Amino acid sequence: MTFSVAPAGQDLKIYPTNGWSLYGLAQSLQKQGKLEEAKALQTQFKEAWKYADVTKDVFSF
Repeated sequence: MTFSVAPAGQDLKIYPTNGWSLYGLAQSLQKQGKLEEAKALQTQFKEAWKYADVTKDVFSF
């Protein structure tokens, strides 16, 4: 199975605090075994998501 970081990465260039894109990129990196990079996105995701009107407990590395 192939996991691509391109869609989320492209979106983050335009919307750097998009929680969904941060989540997607972290998931893709995790699936590729790039755990340190995925964990680094956790802080960015939490900051982006802290004022969201929905909850998303997604990081359980």
